[in-house]
Order: sequence, then structure tokens, then C-alpha cells
Amino acid sequence: MNMQFKEALRAAGLLNPGRTTWYGVATDGVPVFTIWFHEVRHINGRYFAWWDHEGLKDTDGEPKLRQKGRAWNYLELAAENLGKPCRAVIVHPKMTEQGNTGVASAEYPHSTMSRIVFRTVDIDALQFIAELLPEESITIS
Repeated sequence: MNMQFKEALRAAGLLNPGRTTWYGVATDGVPVFTIWFHEVRHINGRYFAWWDHEGLKDTDGEPKLRQKGRAWNYLELAAENLGKPCRAVIVHPKMTEQGNTGVASAEYPHSTMSRIVFRTVDIDALQFIAELLPEESITIS
């Protein structure tokens, strides 16, 4: 079900998400991560997401400091939960001729991608690879 961004984050268990919330820990202790729908790849019947930071770079080729700080924090939480199922809020971009200009809507739970399991995280390289799974395929302990 498509919802407003903050509404989807609240449905996933975050008490007070901001309009730029990328991640957090729900009231029941389960980590929550946002994933952009257009960055999900369907490979051999499975769904995967990973980061390509080209859009986060300044003119010198380095990640923008504000974005870099948020990415580090996102990846630190991901690394702490490597291999563990977390909640995924799927974000649908507002696409224009100029590209992604923000959030059009978000979903939680998504019918096929409500859980995320980080398979590898490299904080120094600001990269991750994660698998997205339906809610019923895993249990959170």
C-alpha cells in the first residue's frame, strides 16, 4: 500500500521520523532501513539492493559531507545487523526529466520486500549489498 514517506516509517515502527530519515530502530528494537524502489534489482528470482554513490558526489568526486555522514551512520547500523533480518521501507521516487527529485510515496510492509538482510557492508567504501525478502520468509527473534 502506497503511503506518505513518514507514514510508512511510522508503520515500520519508528516513533518520530523526519522527512530525511534513512534508517532507525523501531520501538520493538528492530532496525528499519529505507530502500529506493528504482535501485532494487531482480536477479534469478531474488531481490537485491546496493548503493551507487554517483549522485552523492561533489564536483571534486568526493561524497558530499552531509550525505557521507548519513551514509556512515546507515552503514554502521547495517554492519551491526549483518545477516539479520531488518525492516525495509520501500521508497518510490518522484522522477522528472532531471531525475529523482524526492519521494513520491513509500510502502511498509511491501508485498515482496518488507525485510532486508545485509549480506555485506563496507563502511570505508560507503557500500552495501542486501537482499530484500517478503515478511513471511523470515522471522525476527
